[in-house]
Amino acid sequence: MRFYPDDFKNQMNIKNTIKCFSIVGTMIVGAFSPHPVHAVDSAQFPISKQTFKKFFPNANAVFTYEGLIQAAAKYPSFLNQGSEEQVKSELVAFLANAAHETTGGWPTAPGGPYAWGLYFAQEVGCESGHCTQYTDPTSAYKPVAGQTYHGRGAMQLSWNYNYGQASEAIYGNANKLLQEPGLVATDPVLAWETAIWFWMTPQAPKPSAHEVVMGDPAAYKNDVFGETVNIINGGIECGHGMNPQLENRIGFYKHFAQLLGISVPTHLGEYCQNPN
Repeated sequence: MRFYPDDFKNQMNIKNTIKCFSIVGTMIVGAFSPHPVHAVDSAQFPISKQTFKKFFPNANAVFTYEGLIQAAAKYPSFLNQGSEEQVKSELVAFLANAAHETTGGWPTAPGGPYAWGLYFAQEVGCESGHCTQYTDPTSAYKPVAGQTYHGRGAMQLSWNYNYGQASEAIYGNANKLLQEPGLVATDPVLAWETAIWFWMTPQAPKPSAHEVVMGDPAAYKNDVFGETVNIINGGIECGHGMNPQLENRIGFYKHFAQLLGISVPTHLGEYCQNPN
């Protein structure tokens, strides 16, 4: 997602670092982390590798199931709070948003439009380094000459200040991803971790998407998914009624919910259409 300045420039004090690098079922002690990394057993993860492949039959090679589990291990509350239904609902909401951000599908695509999530690891057309528009020179997280901060990773992290904040949280050093933003599109763990970091981090003045999913649905007209869209890209997609982008996110949600065997909320997407 684009993460435009008006929505996200207020976050300047995130201080998280990585201490451990987790592999499925094990923990390898490493450096730099504020989050105690907990070992994640794939058997306990809310989606199996087989189902993951059904969700994403055409996924880019960087978006691995193992990378998702390793990244999730650094955020113990992610997909690990509430009832089983809430956990699965959070999973579907997270993956539906990620699928939309990275989709390579179209209405008549082989397998259907929702078989192409996680297809692009970085923003289409920006691979050659010409997308310089995602740079805010006034940010405390200064852009590095020769680098671009276009969408990369599962949630398409964009803008230099978001790369800086994510880097600060993940490495304890804002400059790491400001200097090497391309890592977000090539490292299987980082491609997921930047997305989970954004999902779990309050986007002032908005709460985190995780808080919304775990909170009271009535606060969002019984449409927590619509509010996650509002957090991720509300400035573009919300407040304008139904639109193709929102419709695509809803389509992914319904598709994944069916594959996972959970119910679909009645008011899906309505809060984004009219968040006031």
